[in-house]
Amino acid sequence: MYLCFNAAKVGWRQGCRPLIGVDRTFLKGKARGIMLTAVRIDGNDSVYPLALALVKKENAHHWGWFLQWPRHSLDLGNGETVTLISDMQKGLANAVGDVFPEAEHRFCARHIYAN
Repeated sequence: MYLCFNAAKVGWRQGCRPLIGVDRTFLKGKARGIMLTAVRIDGNDSVYPLALALVKKENAHHWGWFLQWPRHSLDLGNGETVTLISDMQKGLANAVGDVFPEAEHRFCARHIYAN
């Protein structure tokens, strides 16, 4: 299941920084699985959710599927005007390169330091 609220789309188009952070979290309640997220930084330096998806497991296939949606929902094309930040998860890095071949892809400094 993929979700991107219209307000997030409008806010993106009205001038957010061209920076998208992608990550995942584990769901541990009644709903089990993985929540994939895409967030941005707004003009007030606040984290603003762009999109999310619920999947059964994290892998390159599901990351590729997820990233296709904001690509189309937000008119990102090949990513030539956007920078994506993520952890160093291998499946995610491959999916970013496949879906956004022209985007800048950088790794989160906190994850680099921790590993």
